[in-house]
Amino acid sequence: LKADKEDIIINKSRHIAFHVADFDRYLQFLQDKDIEFSNFSGDSKNPQIRPDGIRQIYFQDPEGNWFEVNDAKY
Repeated sequence: LKADKEDIIINKSRHIAFHVADFDRYLQFLQDKDIEFSNFSGDSKNPQIRPDGIRQIYFQDPEGNWFEVNDAKY
């Protein structure tokens, strides 16, 4: 049986994270593709800034899985 995805709630704290070399360009890519993203609380499209200065945003794939994209320099 295939579950109806509206019945499944995936907590945002359970996400996979990626860092990108050009964060601003990636945000523009998301906007150009009309992909909704936000800060962790979901109340702003402005990136969240962690205490260590890393900027981050969150979005979901069509299945509801959460992704974080940040500008960490590892």
